[in-house]
Amino acid sequence: MSFAYHAQELTLGDYLHEVEASYLVARITGLDNVEVVPHANITALEGEGGSLTGVRWQDGVSKVRRPVHHVFLFIGAEPNSIWLAQTGRRSISAKLSDLS
Repeated sequence: MSFAYHAQELTLGDYLHEVEASYLVARITGLDNVEVVPHANITALEGEGGSLTGVRWQDGVSKVRRPVHHVFLFIGAEPNSIWLAQTGRRSISAKLSDLS
């Protein structure tokens, strides 16, 4: 089942295989609505009125801007959430405007 009309998966490495388990690679590359973008670095998030409106990235060849409303960020399988305990909160939810 698919919930997005189109999605881009940005990877830092040459191939999706370097950052995902083989079963996930098979699922991701089998989806017609997912584009894998290798060598991509997010350079900016854009917002207006506290909502996300766009993302910019460089993919090694060009600079790209896409209008978006959601970004899912996955940075490794080992969570690094020690800093969260120092905030006295169990979770963090913030508007784009709160982060600047």
